[in-house]
Amino acid sequence: KSYVPYRDSKMTRILQDSLGGNCRTTMFICCSPSSYNDAETKSTLMFGQRAKTIKNTASVNLELTAEQWKKKYEKEKEKNKTLKETIGKLEAELSRWRNGENVPETEQLSEEETPAPDTCDETPVNDNASSIVIRISEEERRKYEEEIRKLYKQLDDKADEINQQSQLMEKLSQQMLEQEELLVSTRGDNEKVQRELGRLQVENDSAKEEVREVLQALEELALNYDQKAQEAEEKGQQNQLLVDELSQKV
Repeated sequence: KSYVPYRDSKMTRILQDSLGGNCRTTMFICCSPSSYNDAETKSTLMFGQRAKTIKNTASVNLELTAEQWKKKYEKEKEKNKTLKETIGKLEAELSRWRNGENVPETEQLSEEETPAPDTCDETPVNDNASSIVIRISEEERRKYEEEIRKLYKQLDDKADEINQQSQLMEKLSQQMLEQEELLVSTRGDNEKVQRELGRLQVENDSAKEEVREVLQALEELALNYDQKAQEAEEKGQQNQLLVDELSQKV
């Protein structure tokens, strides 16, 4: 396909264990400076930008020894004992409240004395000798995962929209090139028509000049014809007079 969405990409499936989790990921993306690959280059850069926003929590995978497991067990056992004592105190206090007894504040169990319940996920991050525990509840984790899925969906939709806009821009660019070629061709035809009109104008002017000369010649001929007709009429009158004189003399 010319364009593959983020979630349908094979690269995403291959890197699904690296894009998040307990690892550090280095990614190289290949781009082309050619205008022919601008849509694919933009899609690749968007993929890299989205992949860069993924934050991994890298931690050392330690294999505990028997002694370490024993210490961890003792620590959890002590924590369990503390929690049981706290539960006993809270149940006794609750029983006194239910019996209508007013428990003074000095005998109430404060929040500082109440240990936090282990209902959260603990993700240790080892940095040299320090150890930091990040606590995220299941509800918050689900909320964050749902928000992340929505954001990825929006990013995919935006990427699809960008790809569609890029394809539309390519079509419009192609149409603009065709229109420019048509405009250049039309300009060439217009220049040819202008040259042809100029030639016809010259021929028209020449024909008008010839018609004017012919009309002038016709006017001269008509004038000469009138003169000759008048002279012929005068000669006819003179001849008639001569004929009359001859007839009288005879």
